[in-house]
Amino acid sequence: MSILLYSGPLTPVDEHWVDQAKLFADEHLKPHAEHWEQTKQQPEKTLRMAISQFAGVRIPKKLGGNGRSAATIARVYEELAKVDIGFTCALAVHNIVTIAASLIENTPLRNRYLDNLMSGEAIGAFLLTEPDMGSDATAIQTLAIEKNDKYIINGTKAWVTNGVNADLLAVFTQTIPGSSAKGIAGFVIKPDMPGVSAKPAYNMLGNHAMGVNELEFSNCTVDAELMVFAPGAGFKAAMNGINVARFGVAAMCNGALEGGLNTAVNYAKKRETFGHPIINHQGLQWQLAEVATQLEASRMLTYRVAE
Repeated sequence: MSILLYSGPLTPVDEHWVDQAKLFADEHLKPHAEHWEQTKQQPEKTLRMAISQFAGVRIPKKLGGNGRSAATIARVYEELAKVDIGFTCALAVHNIVTIAASLIENTPLRNRYLDNLMSGEAIGAFLLTEPDMGSDATAIQTLAIEKNDKYIINGTKAWVTNGVNADLLAVFTQTIPGSSAKGIAGFVIKPDMPGVSAKPAYNMLGNHAMGVNELEFSNCTVDAELMVFAPGAGFKAAMNGINVARFGVAAMCNGALEGGLNTAVNYAKKRETFGHPIINHQGLQWQLAEVATQLEASRMLTYRVAE
């Protein structure tokens, strides 16, 4: 039994996708989420299935997507994260890369990547953070130097969600040392290219379905056409991705909290002390009501962003 929550998005939601997310969570996440966590693995096959269903939700119809609202994808993330927030985060990061690919101005290059990112043939990873650089994105040290119509890339990217199974890497680099945001460009690189090496998955406290690791670039030489966002535009693309991520994280956290709240309520109805279910104790009711209130407030703020 679930707690009845009253808030809903202020913008239209395509309930078909919400129903699909609920079904996917029941069929593919609930039976396996605990095993994935215990074995510290990212379920590559299941992730590709989720991508094939949900990666196109926010992509415009003219580009082959479904053209649905931000509120719709927020509800999708909520339903999936009720069961496994780590898995949902992996999907959300992939979707950030998919949205970025839809913004590539070079049409043949965009088409080359976008279809694969929406079908699940390719898993995307977003490479901005570095071992010594987090929130200050203008200070990245990974460097791409132009030489003979190619770029030679050197540096290390950290906390790469999907890094262990990625097929396409959205890599943000500096091109002019000391130029801050003006020199940051964006490349699309395949992880099997010479000069790219993936490190083992991080041993984290939880959420191992995210498949997080580090990737190193050592004289990785790429064609100039793989620079999909020019210096300066690359920083704007990266910040757009971060803004999309912030919205997605809020929706996922709301879903995870609701899932935990439902678990707590169901347990409290079964667990008895002194001959009564503990849900009947007013002190516990107050605590659960406070969590539900905070959840409602958080959801409404998230839905406001979806406008």
